[in-house]
Amino acid sequence: MNVINGQNNNIIFEESKFYELFKSHRHFGLIGSQELKRAERYCSFLSLVTIQIEFGDNLQFPIATETGAILIIDDLQDELHRIICKTLRETDYVSGFESGKIGILLVETSRGGAEVLLKRIKSVLDSFLDSISLDSNSLNYKTLIVSFPNEGANRQDFQEVLNSFIDK
Repeated sequence: MNVINGQNNNIIFEESKFYELFKSHRHFGLIGSQELKRAERYCSFLSLVTIQIEFGDNLQFPIATETGAILIIDDLQDELHRIICKTLRETDYVSGFESGKIGILLVETSRGGAEVLLKRIKSVLDSFLDSISLDSNSLNYKTLIVSFPNEGANRQDFQEVLNSFIDK
């Protein structure tokens, strides 16, 4: 994975130099802008998926899991990040968590492909949340997909969504 995970290249997740680079939404945004220019020049697809994680008021840290593991908020975000990275291809980019948000840049992927990936991610996230016995009120997530080119959307629309992701 070109991303942060690096597990496909036998690089341990926490030690990945890419992870430290793209952990920042600013660096992720620079890559996104560069890939957008490339997509426009070579008439290829580019999709951005954002996931906003919101912890419910009733969620108390630390969380004790069924296996006896204790999770604090950073552990939970790291685990969610790891799970998301496992669903991606080597050519995809993923940001770190900042302000409860994570971004995924899907190179040469249409909106339809991004929607399929998002369904897979939602399924995996729901399974994980069930495995640590979190109810649906404890953690919610909102998603957004923007693709280039897409009907009614142009390069500027994509860049605005990318900038909004970085700035919030």
